Parts: sequence; C-alpha cells; structure tokens
Amino acid sequence: MEFPVTVESQSAFDDLVKTRLAREREKFADYDELKQKATELTTSQEQFEAAITAANQRAEAAEGALSERQKADEFAQVRAEVAKTAGVPADALRGSTKEELEAHAEVLKPLVTAPKGPVIPNQGSTPDAPPVNELRAFARGLFERATAD
Repeated sequence: MEFPVTVESQSAFDDLVKTRLAREREKFADYDELKQKATELTTSQEQFEAAITAANQRAEAAEGALSERQKADEFAQVRAEVAKTAGVPADALRGSTKEELEAHAEVLKPLVTAPKGPVIPNQGSTPDAPPVNELRAFARGLFERATAD
C-alpha cells in the first residue's frame, strides 16, 4: 500500500482499519500464551522459593539441635571426668562449668567417702573389766567347782 492513501468510502476505511488491526494482532497473537507461561513460571518460582526457605529453616533447626547435642555430650564428658577424678557420682554433681563441677565435687567428696553403714561408737576398743562383786565371785566359784568334779 502506498501512502498517502485517500479513503473515499467508509467501507474502504473499515477495510484499512481491519487490515491494520489484523497485522497488529498477528504481532501479539501469542500474548495470551506467553502471559499464561509467565504466570506459571512466577507461581513455580514462588513455590521453589518457599521450598528453599522451608529447607533452610529445617537445616538451621537441625544444625541447632546438633550443636546443642554436641554441647550436651561434651558437658557429660567433662562431668564424668570430674566425677571420676573426685570419686563422686556424676549424677550428684551440679554446675554449668568445669570449675563449678569441681567445686561441687569437693563439697560432696567428704560426704560420699564417709563410712557406710551404722556407726558404732568406740568401735575397736575393749570394755573395761566388770567391777568385782562378791556374790558374783561366789557364784562363779560354785559353778567352776561343780563342773570340775
């Protein structure tokens, strides 16, 4: 088509407009399809980012739990070492640092190493000789003679 174009009727003008619209629509014929794909990609990207965020949170939680477990294991090892050195039960020790555990072990040590069982006063000493009683001596003498005969 050559320009300038002179339009002599309404139908000729309508035909020109339709032709022009058809060319423009051809340029954007795949617009709806591209718009749908863009929406799908945006949705899948959001889902992917949400999955990554959730995975990162789970990983951080697992790392935190592992770290806490390692600290607890190390502390249990220190507690066992202090208990073995001091000779006290590990379960009885209280404290959050090695120094506190050692100080508590020193407090517990005399209590744990105390003799076990009932305490007998004057254990190991012999009783004094009974006082001399004349009646007792007479009775003893009688029975000793009776068994000797």
